[in-house]
Amino acid sequence: MKNLFTALLLMPAAVSAMILAASCNKNNGGGPEPEPVAPAAPVITDLSDQLAEEERPVTLKVSILASEGEKAEVTIRGIDDNFSDNAEIPVGKDTPLQWTSLQPACSYEITATAFTGDMSAESSLILTTAEPAEDEGEYLSIVEVTSSSYSFRVRSDSPDGFYFSSGEYAALDYLLPGWSTSDQESLAELLIMLYPFEGSGDTVIECVDGETPEWAEIPVEVWSGTKYFVMAADKDASGNLTGDVAFLEFTTPE
Repeated sequence: MKNLFTALLLMPAAVSAMILAASCNKNNGGGPEPEPVAPAAPVITDLSDQLAEEERPVTLKVSILASEGEKAEVTIRGIDDNFSDNAEIPVGKDTPLQWTSLQPACSYEITATAFTGDMSAESSLILTTAEPAEDEGEYLSIVEVTSSSYSFRVRSDSPDGFYFSSGEYAALDYLLPGWSTSDQESLAELLIMLYPFEGSGDTVIECVDGETPEWAEIPVEVWSGTKYFVMAADKDASGNLTGDVAFLEFTTPE
């Protein structure tokens, strides 16, 4: 009887322990799954200061850190032009990215997104490429050549302007036999012999077959498949040449 009484006294404690164990097991294995947590938004850092001056008008460079998530990706979209690109980047690693061949002085939106399941977080940064450096350019340059026209540009800082002339290349040997592009004295002599026209500042000079420019007195003649020259030099108020004579040659297409 004593042993039976003791067993009956202990039974409620045993039952309670079993209920507690069952309750613990239910919470550990059979309860609701924890709610997923959205990843932190990636961090985008502008690295434009690492670019060379000549790169900045056409290049953007950033560093992106997606510290959380299962995967991450980056997109870039041109606001001022139609450029776009995208790429997947590693999570937990600071990743440098660079885009080249962009348009100068244009804005681009860069967006980095981290994903965890169906959840995501993103951050965006708008960057603008630099203005192109001022092109000092050559003193004398060819602008355009067609079968019936050509144009050239003179960039002069002379307060008294410059002389210029152009025409068929073959005529130069007749005017001054032995002349040479490497002999400035002969080029200066040729320019004066050609009764040059006058211009000033930064000027584009056009020569179109059959048309009479404002600086000429008769119509210009331009033939296809023909070799031509252009030349120019700064002058002073007395008409004396004050700088080297620039000389270019080209052939019009057939």
